[in-house]
Amino acid sequence: MTGWEVVTAVARGAVHAARGAVAQDAARGARGVDGCTVVAVADGHGHASHFRSDVGAVLAVDAACSQGLRRLPDLLRADAERPQRAVRQVFVPLLVEHWRAAVAGHLAQQPYERPVEEPLIPYGSTLLMAAACPPWLLCLQIGDGDLLVVRPDGTSFAPVPPDAALDGRRTTSLCQADAAASIRLAVVDLRREDVALALLATDGYGNAQREDDWQPTVGADLAELAAGHGRDWFAAQLPLWAELCASGAGSGDDTSIALLLHRGVGSWTR
Repeated sequence: MTGWEVVTAVARGAVHAARGAVAQDAARGARGVDGCTVVAVADGHGHASHFRSDVGAVLAVDAACSQGLRRLPDLLRADAERPQRAVRQVFVPLLVEHWRAAVAGHLAQQPYERPVEEPLIPYGSTLLMAAACPPWLLCLQIGDGDLLVVRPDGTSFAPVPPDAALDGRRTTSLCQADAAASIRLAVVDLRREDVALALLATDGYGNAQREDDWQPTVGADLAELAAGHGRDWFAAQLPLWAELCASGAGSGDDTSIALLLHRGVGSWTR
């Protein structure tokens, strides 16, 4: 393992721009001093009842990165034989509680102008997170969006199990009372699985693809690109990809894309 790099991009959807709405997506990556690298994307809900979801999305990616770097290395080392159990029992509740505390802090600074029955609801957001803490790659998700792990040979897989509650109109969310129970996760053993990169994207990306089953083609393309290009090239390209997906010719929705790139693959070793 020679390390990991992160590239992120966020674009406001054409539909939001047309009505003067702010982008409700967020993305963030962070690297720790102990070799752990974390990336996250979040999609704030567009419904009127979630009128602070743009803030909720930012707080979600901040919580994922800060708590991921702070908690995961020691946690995964402490229960190396059953890392998924440790993440489920310890990290997931901490992540949700940290997001709720951040929401409470924001709300204390900016109280609602009218009574709100459930204070968390206006901040509702999805969250997708990947953390490379060798020898483990943690993948975590609540709500819709796509998380794809790509091998150097171009094959790919979705590590996180699907959510039966998603019906194309509603999504599970950090703002729900049982958010921790709705988080799906997987832990990939990097000693057994050769990984070139992980793609995380909000649903504006997937909805912009021409084919329903787009993941295999995109995975193969990304593996080929990663073999020939480094982080700077992806940093220049990713905003263009996000803008295209968010445009009227794409999904028209806010789009966040993040790549967690393994520097031991292709051009990263040259």
